[in-house]
Amino acid sequence: MLGVDGFVSSHLATIVGDETKVDRRFLLYFLTTVSAQDMIQDHAYPSLNLPVISEISVPLPPLPEQQRIVGILDEAFEGVATAKTNAEKNIQNVRALFESHLQSVFTQRGKGWVEKPLGSIANFRNGINYTKDSKGESIKIVGVRNFQKNYFAPLDDLDTVTIDGELSELDSLKQDDILSVRSNGNIELIGRCILVGEVEEKVSHSPPCQHV
Repeated sequence: MLGVDGFVSSHLATIVGDETKVDRRFLLYFLTTVSAQDMIQDHAYPSLNLPVISEISVPLPPLPEQQRIVGILDEAFEGVATAKTNAEKNIQNVRALFESHLQSVFTQRGKGWVEKPLGSIANFRNGINYTKDSKGESIKIVGVRNFQKNYFAPLDDLDTVTIDGELSELDSLKQDDILSVRSNGNIELIGRCILVGEVEEKVSHSPPCQHV
């Protein structure tokens, strides 16, 4: 959750869930369980293609059940955040417990769950391009480095960049947008997702990431 307006770099993409069909936090939690490495088609250039991403099968219970599950997982996630004040080993133990809880939620399904392709419940947008010679607006940008061990966009650790012209509404990040790493030299980061919080200044994302 960003707390600022911004954009993302072109290695990223944004995922915007249709709120009439899916709770965006539910979608974020589900996407953290997906093994993106299995979807990479060219390991010489590790990346995810949007057509492949759009076909990811998402298990969807009714919206009230999605919201109930989000409440459970939010509470479990707070344990991870609390552990940050303790020893590194404890952080790892709590994170492992949280990730185990994630897996159990999405494998033990109840009545009313359906499978839908991600592309039918969300829209995607790649990050914006800019260079050192760009002479337009200065904004905050989410890059691949901001995904390290994070579930939420770290607003206090974003770079400021200058883009060409002004940031468009389509490229501006908004609260509850999901960002995913689309391409990167580190294959372990491919497909990793973080959630955007309350946005108070202009923020976007870089091209290696995608906006869902």
